[in-house]
Amino acid sequence: MYISFLFIIVSEILHEIVNGDKHDFISQVRLFTFFLVAQIFGLIGGINYGFLVYGLIRLSIFDLIFAKVFVDDWFFTGTTSKWDKIISKIPKCILTTIRIISIIISIIIIL
Repeated sequence: MYISFLFIIVSEILHEIVNGDKHDFISQVRLFTFFLVAQIFGLIGGINYGFLVYGLIRLSIFDLIFAKVFVDDWFFTGTTSKWDKIISKIPKCILTTIRIISIIISIIIIL
């Protein structure tokens, strides 16, 4: 199950790298679609909260992988989206702690 969620995240990252994220309505629909697919995968796997697990995993690794692949800097944050503006104000040690806690919670939910 976890691998399915990771596959969805990698697909989302590749889509953003190839097509860009313009932070518009279409981007929000695409993000909603990824969460919906995660929920469907979760229901198939017997997890009623697939969207939550996906969201926690995404919170933990999406920005890290995207930044490493796109900019070659693990802690790079963009400047255009509201999310990036919020994340850039959080100290890296606290952000790392949040990411670790969210990945642990996602694993506990799946178990």
